[in-house]
Amino acid sequence: MNRFVLRYMESGCSMEDMKKIISTMGTITVLDETPRMLLVEAGQGDIKALGGRGTGWLIAPERIVASLPTIPHLHKPDMG
Repeated sequence: MNRFVLRYMESGCSMEDMKKIISTMGTITVLDETPRMLLVEAGQGDIKALGGRGTGWLIAPERIVASLPTIPHLHKPDMG
């Protein structure tokens, strides 16, 4: 199973409609959501089938971006 981000583009089926479509498919799991996006886990075939049913949504594979390591800051000693 892969993770995909579904982004609502303010046209086509609404967030509630998309959730109903996903619930009828049964093989797609919603992992997280924001007002305009859904993070789902599904197989490639399921996502292709979903793309044909939900208009107005951008579907892309989840990308994980590594953050830079933190750099310790050197502070001057208090001379007071």
